[in-house]
Amino acid sequence: MDLADSATGALMPRPTMRVFTGVAAATDVVALTTADGAAWLAVARGPGAPTRFGFTIALPEGLALEPMPSGGLDFMHPHYGATVGRLYRPWASDAMFRPLPAEYHVREPAALTVSVDSAGAAYPFVVGVVYGSSPR
Repeated sequence: MDLADSATGALMPRPTMRVFTGVAAATDVVALTTADGAAWLAVARGPGAPTRFGFTIALPEGLALEPMPSGGLDFMHPHYGATVGRLYRPWASDAMFRPLPAEYHVREPAALTVSVDSAGAAYPFVVGVVYGSSPR
């Protein structure tokens, strides 16, 4: 994720987890590895928190991000048509466990934004992005 200069260094509550506080106004981020990839969670603590979160992705040569009908993004090898990884559709939920609309916007080949419609949300709300190296 594109971190603000005010973000603190990573706390490591577990070897597979990093917690960054103050990445944006009233926002913390948790990054963790999973069995087949990684997950990223943004915790928006109040109305001053952003509703758009930017990422820069280092794509290996020959790969491209392809939007999928599910709302996710596949890491594709355009020449072979092979999917080598997937960013599953982003999700968001508020403090009352109500789902909030969330979606990706690809800004350029290796940069994307996750936007969340937080109108009427109870704080804090959580935004989640999951990457899987072997699409399910």
